[in-house]
Amino acid sequence: MSGNGLVVPDLFNVSNGVGTPGASESNFLSRSMGAYSKTTFGYKNYLYLTVSGRQDWVSILAPENRRFFYPAAEMSLIASDAFDFLKNSNTISYLKFRGGWSKVGQVNLGPYSLLPTFGQANGFPFGSNAGFTVGNTLVSKDLKPEMTAGYEGGFDLNLFNDRFTSNLTWFHTNTTNQTVSTGVSGTTGFTSLRTNTGETMSEGIEVTAHVTPIQTKDLSVTVGGNYSYLTNTVVSISADIPRLGLGGASYAVAGQPFPIIMGFDYKRSPDGRVIVDAATGIPQQSDTISNLGNATAAHKLSLDGTIKYKKFTLAFLFEYRGGYNIYSAMGSSIDWSGTSWRTAQYDRMRFVFPNSVIADPANPGKYIANTNISVPNGNGNNGFWSDNINRSVTSNYTHSGDFWKLRELAVSYDLPSKLLAKSKFIKGCTLSVQGRNLLVWMAPDNYYTDPEYGASGGSGGNGVGISGLQTPPSRYYGATVSFKF
Repeated sequence: MSGNGLVVPDLFNVSNGVGTPGASESNFLSRSMGAYSKTTFGYKNYLYLTVSGRQDWVSILAPENRRFFYPAAEMSLIASDAFDFLKNSNTISYLKFRGGWSKVGQVNLGPYSLLPTFGQANGFPFGSNAGFTVGNTLVSKDLKPEMTAGYEGGFDLNLFNDRFTSNLTWFHTNTTNQTVSTGVSGTTGFTSLRTNTGETMSEGIEVTAHVTPIQTKDLSVTVGGNYSYLTNTVVSISADIPRLGLGGASYAVAGQPFPIIMGFDYKRSPDGRVIVDAATGIPQQSDTISNLGNATAAHKLSLDGTIKYKKFTLAFLFEYRGGYNIYSAMGSSIDWSGTSWRTAQYDRMRFVFPNSVIADPANPGKYIANTNISVPNGNGNNGFWSDNINRSVTSNYTHSGDFWKLRELAVSYDLPSKLLAKSKFIKGCTLSVQGRNLLVWMAPDNYYTDPEYGASGGSGGNGVGISGLQTPPSRYYGATVSFKF
């Protein structure tokens, strides 16, 4: 209907105001169904309001928790169509303001996840040996869907007849009832607990901009990029759990970034230098674990470009991740075997631990620089590098995860139309070669591997910021022939 400039379009994919329920199956063991409704109101083709709602049913939850609803609303104003001074602007070609609120639900479980399951232990029963054993995961009796509610706002701005395009978005979300697996005492008969707990908050901005400084008949150049800044924070956890282990050295701690790396460090003087034994030169491990850094990249940047010259096109993409740390679990293994860079830096001889201090015998509580007291044995085996005073200190293997990558490079060529003139059905043909992950520049203190190839706490774990023993990352090369008919 319409009147006074108000237009209400038909609902999309709905019948009597409700979308057709959909169904999907996972491993033929679970079923989810949903009903969806969405309506958009428009005023004079420049002011829009969209509201939607979805009702889901998921069979893998307990009956009382299977049904959940989540709505959303978004409003936008196309200012370049609403105001005359912008319509007639020679600079601004498009300007849109937008904002919205949404609530989203999900079930982060697979089939057979509500009760401990049995798995094969020793094959078929043989003598007194059991064939199956109960799993190691204890499950909370009242698992619920994870729910995320968030706000966002921003604008889209194009200039100079769209030779410059950009957009900016600010967002803020809160997630509750996260489904996580955390470690529990083995005296319970289990090693992990699957439960809903805590609340996390994410906030950040994302900016995208591209410019075409050159655009002629034969040559076109477009360059730009995308930048985002993200903060994840643990708002709260269960009052019974001061911190939540997510896998390996990855933890969730109330009031801290999510997740963080925690582990043992060395005992240090007030100015941060490592305290060593005055007789042996061996550093002392801290008594408790501590926060060793945020495990999620705060800064993400991509730089891309396309250069077209006649029939040739060159496209590239660089990416950067920064502002976070990685724990490389493989470090202790290669130290033990004597194959790491760290074990070779002192030629496997005795050495003075760098940046170390010893207690000042004349001034209790004060420290003096250690310049000559070396560790007793610097060999790779049966010495400092294989000793637990080195290998059990988490901070030795915690390093910056920052990196730059040449993510993709591609060159293509469009065959001239005269070569295809004799064909009655081929309208165009493009030949291209491309490569991915061609180069990577890592932080100076990363002696191990590409930070993107993380272990994530192992199979089914929640750990982030952890890398383990693994094969080196791969470069990819390829060639493509594309036809248009």
